[in-house]
Amino acid sequence: MIIYISASWGAVREVFSGTQITGCVFHWSQSVYRQVKSLGLGPAFMAKGSIWDFVRNHIENVFRQLAARANTEPLRNLVEYIDTQWIKSKVFPVQSWCVFKHRVRTNNDVEGWHTRLNGDCGNRALTFYRLVPALRKQAQNAQLDIE
Repeated sequence: MIIYISASWGAVREVFSGTQITGCVFHWSQSVYRQVKSLGLGPAFMAKGSIWDFVRNHIENVFRQLAARANTEPLRNLVEYIDTQWIKSKVFPVQSWCVFKHRVRTNNDVEGWHTRLNGDCGNRALTFYRLVPALRKQAQNAQLDIE
């Protein structure tokens, strides 16, 4: 599970061909919400009314029906953004960001672990010779964290 950066996805596909990549729903939502705000739809979205429902119902098979209901220029712009960036995307296909019924839907666990690792290492740039002992310590503590 990775965040939505085109270069990252391209690199993973190139190095690990055949791997199914899944994006983090939290980062997907943030990306769409940034677009909602940039189109001036933020207050209407936060009111959790029709704009909220419109954005929340984004799955491909109902997207066209929702797109037909876009009755303002900002909503049509949002439809265009979602259609181009997410529905028709070759980089981020629907199956990579739709995490419906997936047990893991965010990469928060990995980000939390990375933050702890950085903290254990003094938040400094890690050389290989500092990284290996830090990872060894993390591995030794893994069983304790599970219990």
